[in-house]
Amino acid sequence: DDSESDCCNDGCCSHDEKPLLGQSHDHSTTNHSHNDDDSESDCCNDGCCSHDNVTTHDHSEHNHDHGHNHNSHIETKSDNHIDKIYNSTPTIANLNGTFVDTTSVSITIQSLMCSLCDITSNIPHAYQVTRLRVANLCCSGEERLIRTSLESINGIESINVNVIGRYAVIKHCPVECCAPIDKIIDILNFQRLGVTIQELNDENESTNQSNEINYQQIIHFILMFSFFIIGIGFLTRSHDDLISMIFFVLSTSIGVVPVMQSALVSIRRQTIDIHILMLLAIAGAIASAEYFDASLLVTLFTGAEYIESYVLARVRKLIDTSTSSNNLSNRLVTLSNGKSIKVSDLKVGDIVVVRTGDMICVDGIVVKGEGSVSEAALTGESKLITKSVHSKVISGSILQNGYIEIQITVDVSNSTIQQLQTQVYDLQANKGRYNELIDRFSNYWTPIVLLFTICLVVIGGSITNQWNVYVNKGLVLLVLACPCAIVIACPIPSVCAIALAAKHGTLIKGSSVIEKMCTIDTVAIDKTGTLTKGFCKVVGRLLLDDSLNFNPLELAAAIENKSTHPLASAIVSDFCGCIAEMESDLPQTKKIKVIDGVGISGSVNFHNKWYNVIIGNERILNTQDTPIVISDITNRSSEEFIRQFDGCSIVSIVVDSRLVMLLAITDEIREESQSFVSTMRSFGFSVTMLTGDHETVAKQVCNKIGLDPITSCRSRLIPSEKLQWIENQQNVNNKHVLMIGDGINDATALSVSTIGAAMGEGGSAMTIEAADVIILSDNLLRLPATVKLCKFTSNVMLTNCFISIVVKIVAVVLAIIGMLSLWNAVLVDLGTLLVVIFNGIRPLNSKAYVDSNLDKIMKSNEV
Repeated sequence: DDSESDCCNDGCCSHDEKPLLGQSHDHSTTNHSHNDDDSESDCCNDGCCSHDNVTTHDHSEHNHDHGHNHNSHIETKSDNHIDKIYNSTPTIANLNGTFVDTTSVSITIQSLMCSLCDITSNIPHAYQVTRLRVANLCCSGEERLIRTSLESINGIESINVNVIGRYAVIKHCPVECCAPIDKIIDILNFQRLGVTIQELNDENESTNQSNEINYQQIIHFILMFSFFIIGIGFLTRSHDDLISMIFFVLSTSIGVVPVMQSALVSIRRQTIDIHILMLLAIAGAIASAEYFDASLLVTLFTGAEYIESYVLARVRKLIDTSTSSNNLSNRLVTLSNGKSIKVSDLKVGDIVVVRTGDMICVDGIVVKGEGSVSEAALTGESKLITKSVHSKVISGSILQNGYIEIQITVDVSNSTIQQLQTQVYDLQANKGRYNELIDRFSNYWTPIVLLFTICLVVIGGSITNQWNVYVNKGLVLLVLACPCAIVIACPIPSVCAIALAAKHGTLIKGSSVIEKMCTIDTVAIDKTGTLTKGFCKVVGRLLLDDSLNFNPLELAAAIENKSTHPLASAIVSDFCGCIAEMESDLPQTKKIKVIDGVGISGSVNFHNKWYNVIIGNERILNTQDTPIVISDITNRSSEEFIRQFDGCSIVSIVVDSRLVMLLAITDEIREESQSFVSTMRSFGFSVTMLTGDHETVAKQVCNKIGLDPITSCRSRLIPSEKLQWIENQQNVNNKHVLMIGDGINDATALSVSTIGAAMGEGGSAMTIEAADVIILSDNLLRLPATVKLCKFTSNVMLTNCFISIVVKIVAVVLAIIGMLSLWNAVLVDLGTLLVVIFNGIRPLNSKAYVDSNLDKIMKSNEV
């Protein structure tokens, strides 16, 4: 077979005699040896064979042959071989709760079965996320079509559709037995949706979206409108009904063509949309010999569609401008050797030159030079940050002055600005409860209005014998049956709010978060790294045993070097100073274990002897299985040390069950913490600090930031106790809690709270994953501004829903009693749509973040 041919002729095997045409040799019977070890290794590891464990057989000791059947490769491939299939493109990850993004590369695992479809398979059930551009996505009808077409497919995990942005985000298993992307695209394109894989920062796509009205559309509308106006002229001035009728028919014939084309597509999809309704209304007008109404109807409808397309295109462009920088992929940058190259062609390890005024297009480390960088495009902070050698820089920031050379450490496709834009795109497709209710309403609106129209025309016409009157009423109701304004009432405000928040360095994870933020009445906030800066430093040391042959601080630094806690960083820095200038490595460690609410433990190898080390708060003296040895002298010295450094966090170092050193560590309170507390209280929220720190330290922090140290302070809490406090507030006291944290010990509390917010700049990956809101900057005041934005956006969404639904209902009532003509109905429908759109983009102009500038707060505090 092919794999055998590749192996023998083109692959690793050195089988010199190629089989003649029409002949073959069977690997299961032919014993041929490899001529060199390299080819054997290639065969077993990278070639056709699935011999996965090279270390279990020695090629030099026996004649390795292909005594296994290639047909069994699918069944015997190891995890390593499967990893190679998946890792051939860096857009897929084996999933046990996680997934990796794909934007432009589609993968289909051919002729294989995943573990979900075949439990004996070694191929794991995996997910990838693919963004699809849907060119013909106009309203909720297409969205429902996408969902109904894909929901029945095995391997589809989630479907999010952004009608405003005209794209869908599909989370799916790419293995052939489930939902490979080519299968998904084929299914959707069978419905004539015009689906392609979407690439972020695609210039062609941006151009297409910004030019929704083309010259062909303009000529079409002018021609149709001209015949309509000429017809009106003959009708009103010369009263020539025949000539005016001819021009009205010509206008109708020209205008109805695109309506008929769209209606035919809807009929093939077996869905009812505005084009079918308008076609029925136009046909009804012609059948009633109301040629003026037919021409007026098609002219107004076509004009309304063009206006809607243009306005929505402008909204998309405005949103894109708010969420992303200029396209970086085609931007030219200069390498350190003087060569100019596109950003898309850069590789990890390349050194890029950045001069004053240039945008930093890559993530990396400064290897030469120094300068001041603004990260306002990502974090919203205008404060300049000094970058020198060994400093980390992120893409999207601007070098305001200086000169630096950056070595790329992250592939440009996974850079910070690219990931941020990807997340914003995905989150904008997320729907909240308001949107789901509106979708449910719109699903019933059209069928109910159509059924009512039929009953009204048939029953009313039969009883009164005034068929013309009731047919006209039916035509008006057909126009009003389309729920376009209702459908976009919620998506536009939420998409705009997410875009504005991202522009100011805050990531809101979907429309549902915006809605839930309005229910918050209680705020719980962590201390270290949240209310404080998290840049701790050791201000005092007490050695409790002078006879030691090791430095306890060195052993503690070796353990804490494996932790990301701010206190750990302080201990490492206190021993090492500048890590880059250390002449020797820290001692070897093993068995590192985090003790929740206490500290960290592990074993340290110092001069070929292993020591058991525990670092933590005073709880380590009571929580260990082996009693900690503390002499009376040690106890007295410890008490005096604690009194001396009152208000500092006291850290104990225990080596082999002996308390050998105490450290006093302090952390500076953020300048904006007091303003944060007062702003949150002005919203009517109760604010409580939750911390694992000592009660004395916690109360001092509360006093400084304006919290009551008795009623608004909970200290000495381990993660499970923070979780219990939040669950008690929500389940027993019926509160809606906003939890803010940054450390790994806050992750569980963030996940169960009504809204979890993480300080993204210094936060742990687990905390950021669990959070609903991520503050990308190091400014706590972004959170009150986000609360303000969410409340404003929620009000806009409710206003839009009210306007769109009430106007439709009132218009239907007026149509039933005969007070609404056909052209009135078209104008009402178009007018409502435009009002909803322009009201919906108001969050983009919100001033919520104006008062959250950290520089202003610092200046006001100085005054």
